[in-house]
Amino acid sequence: MPRLKAENLEAVRERIEAAALAQFIRHGYAATTTREIASAVGLTAGALYSHYPSKDALFEAVVKGYQRRLLGRSAKSPLHEALRHSEFPFDIPKLAFGIRDLIRSNRAYWLLWYIDIVEFEGRHFKSQVAPTALLGAPELKARLDLLRRDGVLRVAPEVAFVMVYMHLFNYYCIETLFGGQEHYGVPEDEAIATMADVFLRGMLAEGVLATRSEPNLVSALDVGRLEVARRADHDEPVAREDSIGRLGGHARAPAGA
Repeated sequence: MPRLKAENLEAVRERIEAAALAQFIRHGYAATTTREIASAVGLTAGALYSHYPSKDALFEAVVKGYQRRLLGRSAKSPLHEALRHSEFPFDIPKLAFGIRDLIRSNRAYWLLWYIDIVEFEGRHFKSQVAPTALLGAPELKARLDLLRRDGVLRVAPEVAFVMVYMHLFNYYCIETLFGGQEHYGVPEDEAIATMADVFLRGMLAEGVLATRSEPNLVSALDVGRLEVARRADHDEPVAREDSIGRLGGHARAPAGA
């Protein structure tokens, strides 16, 4: 095979990866052959292997390329714009619509995610499960630091942001990828407004919690401490990740992500 110039080589690889993406999201990984991908760009299977040593390597290249375009420092999206001017947690609807537009305009990426979960146990997307990359964005980090300094939240600002983000993310994944139109039983705007209200004010009517004095009514943090103590009593291993890590570990798929 003749040696290609760097720019020509990059162009060929872009065509191959675009064709591979189309085949993977249409047929899945296992049902897609390298011969089909090569044929779609006018190459032989042998020529394709001169660019990628295996179909798995090609799948990984497709995922990483999409991640760079979607999540890299130069990425531009309504979500990134919302985060640059964040007033979290008082702008939850704005954050919600940024997530919505990100998901709707990159449906192929989220389908790749599910293919990776089903066929690779999430191996290629593990670092993208929780929005930890977003937490490092300078503008958002400054906002979260301000919330911590002013004591605005009862929980760590990073944990609060991840909880809100993942809840909204799950909502729009179900709406967009699974055809779950208005799966909360109310129109989108009403669902988002209700979610924002619950996150900001809670779901209990004012004064209800003060009237509840049963000994079995404990906070979620107390439940967590009790579970750690129970495991220690039974010599069970207790994970020592921080709160963000635990969220990420349990959030493997967007539907329960």
